[in-house]
Amino acid sequence: MVKMDQVKIYKELDLTSAGCAGPLGELNQVADDLKEGEAVKVILEGRESKLMVESWAKKKGFKVLDVKEEGKKYVMLIAK
Repeated sequence: MVKMDQVKIYKELDLTSAGCAGPLGELNQVADDLKEGEAVKVILEGRESKLMVESWAKKKGFKVLDVKEEGKKYVMLIAK
């Protein structure tokens, strides 16, 4: 089990300008390169994008370690 204090941020993705399935395509590429103990920090705009990424993570076997709401944006930490 990955713990927050043991996670190394592999990459930060600002996907606020990505349309529809755009966030998933970019996230998929980066997530495939993650190793145990690494996470990707994802910045999204809108609740729909957040829900889509949460669903994607569950289907792919990734863990959503943290979700913060910052105005209309969401910052998520996703680990393998």
